[in-house]
Amino acid sequence: MNKYLYIAVAVCILGACTHTKLVVKPREIKQIERTALLDTIIKHFGDYRTVNSHFEVEFKADKKYNVKGNLRIQRDSIIWINITPAFGLEAFRLKLTRDSVYFVNKLGKSYYAGNYAIVRLLTGVDMNYQTVQALFLNELIIYPFTHKTDTAAFFREMNVNSGKNEIELTHKKMLRKNDTLSVQHKFVFDLLYYRLSKTKINDNYLGTKLELKYDNYTVFNSAYYFPTSQNFEVEDKHNKVKIKLQHNNVQFNEEQNYPFTINEKFTRIAP
Repeated sequence: MNKYLYIAVAVCILGACTHTKLVVKPREIKQIERTALLDTIIKHFGDYRTVNSHFEVEFKADKKYNVKGNLRIQRDSIIWINITPAFGLEAFRLKLTRDSVYFVNKLGKSYYAGNYAIVRLLTGVDMNYQTVQALFLNELIIYPFTHKTDTAAFFREMNVNSGKNEIELTHKKMLRKNDTLSVQHKFVFDLLYYRLSKTKINDNYLGTKLELKYDNYTVFNSAYYFPTSQNFEVEDKHNKVKIKLQHNNVQFNEEQNYPFTINEKFTRIAP
């Protein structure tokens, strides 16, 4: 394929073969490819409003725990989780909103109601609502998570390597002045589903590492591919947390509620 035909194909990918004429120079091809790839990836995120999943989870920090639970998400609004260690008795309930975190420990008769500082305390990484939602929904996250990032501009700076069944994108950037160490991003996309199979982020200065792996894509509601196996690993200089999630019976776009009450006799955990 000569370079002019290549240009024509790349332009058509972006929908430029319409009544609007777009002039593209050869040196712009790589940026067009990245933009088209980003558009395709976002399109495959899915347009569902709600998610409901029963799951089994293995949580490993200083100790290892195996529990079951229920996850409910109302996109861009609420994440609700309950945990039942055994005998169907609820032990923990968690609700995240865009600016607040609520947590009830029924076994310890305590609760937390505050901001996302507790998420950093538990994981060693600053996260906001959008980050946590993206982790569960198998969507893109860009570090640092609490900063606004121009995703399109970020993608235009990435290096792209294509394999037989996947596309790998890597990126390095400097976050701080007079800092010789960089932040490294690595995204791997499965070409069958155009969904993330791996995310790896290293902040070499802070010693923070985050690795996400997604597998066992299953079609639900005859419309949505969702990874029923999700592995999260977060590490800093002091802590290391591993979470293995196995989703069952995932439902989309169903009406659901997010009940959350706090016993007035419970002790509040300080932020």
